[in-house]
Amino acid sequence: MQSDVIKIDVEGFERSVLEGLSSTVENVRALFVEVHPDMLKDYGTDAASVLELLHEYGLSCQRFTDHRATGPPRKSLERIEDGANLTENGMLVCTK
Repeated sequence: MQSDVIKIDVEGFERSVLEGLSSTVENVRALFVEVHPDMLKDYGTDAASVLELLHEYGLSCQRFTDHRATGPPRKSLERIEDGANLTENGMLVCTK
C-alpha cells in the first residue's frame, strides 16, 4: 500500500500502531502522530520509545508547539531529537 500521508491519533496506543505499520512507513511521505504521554504510560511505554521507533524508520520529527495556532504552521514547529520534551499531548510531524 502506498500512502502520501498517515495520521495517527489512538489515545495511548501509538507505539503499537507504529509497530504494525513497519512495512507501510517506507512508502509514506509524512506521518502525523498525536502523542499522549500519560496514556502511553498506562500501556507500558512512553513518548521516548515512540520517538525512537520513528527514528528507526528513518523519520525526522518536529512537534507543533501550538497546533491550534492561526498563523503559519511552520512558525510553531520545533525539531525534537528525543522524548525529553514530550511531556504533554501534542502532534508530531514526521518526514523522511
